[in-house]
Amino acid sequence: MNHVSTANETNLSINVHATLDPVIDFAKYSNWRKLVRIVAYVLRFPMNIRSRLQHSTHRTGVLSQLELTEADNLIYRQAQLEEFSEEMSILMCSRNNTGVGGARIPKSSSLYNLSPFLDANGVLRMRGRIAGCQYIEPSAAHTILLPRRHPVTILVVQSVHERDLMSTRTA
Repeated sequence: MNHVSTANETNLSINVHATLDPVIDFAKYSNWRKLVRIVAYVLRFPMNIRSRLQHSTHRTGVLSQLELTEADNLIYRQAQLEEFSEEMSILMCSRNNTGVGGARIPKSSSLYNLSPFLDANGVLRMRGRIAGCQYIEPSAAHTILLPRRHPVTILVVQSVHERDLMSTRTA
């Protein structure tokens, strides 16, 4: 049986190379919570388009905790890719080839001594001695690595500072 390839079939087999240019400029925002909510709504939009095309229900109203967490992770990954793209690609290739993150980061990298790895969400984290403690949540034991002077890092630090300042005022 002979199979003749059509133009549509040929177009479907072409690989697409996507750039890592951010859709949202993080430097334009002065509030972490607002940035996360905007990114969550931006992520919700294509899902709603797909659901309308499939004639299923789409999401409206208040953002779910899952949507906010996905937005957090996307923002972290984007900031990390801007600064640590080489290290992340090494870790991704290692994880894809072996199923675990046992890659070697070059000694010239600023992350070399931090034992970096990618978590299940693709976020770059560091291994530490506290990771062996059974009483600490894994997300708290494995710190997220963010670039030093990146706008995302500044917003996260500012948000935590404001949250902690507010908690001491109410106590």
